[in-house]
Amino acid sequence: MKSLYDLAREPSRDAASGAGALRRQSTLKQRLLTTPITVQGALAYTQAWPEFEPMMKRFARLVTPNRSDREILVEEAQAELWHLDPSRFDFTRDADRRYVRGALIVRMWEARPREPKRLLSPEAEVALEIVESYLGTKVMS
Repeated sequence: MKSLYDLAREPSRDAASGAGALRRQSTLKQRLLTTPITVQGALAYTQAWPEFEPMMKRFARLVTPNRSDREILVEEAQAELWHLDPSRFDFTRDADRRYVRGALIVRMWEARPREPKRLLSPEAEVALEIVESYLGTKVMS
């Protein structure tokens, strides 16, 4: 399953702003609509999310400095809470709150934006930077 981060970064055609224009897609609503949940689950979600939202926003700030990436990570947490069906948990119990908080954090961590890793030695990194500065373009991406 693609994360919201991946889906939001996919290019799409927008007829209003010209062919090939990139636009951020809101996929949270689409994912929530495709996940069946009971009325009790939806009510439990509206009661549980305000408790978890500040924690998830703080965690997103730790993970990435980019505001749009943080919003996507918080949406991932919202979608995960919806999928967990909060009506199954008793949030008066610490164990249930810890379990759900952990599940939301794991989902956000899995969906975080990752920088591409270079598998070069420090000396090779310096050499590569010199070559790239000389050429004026990236050699490796």
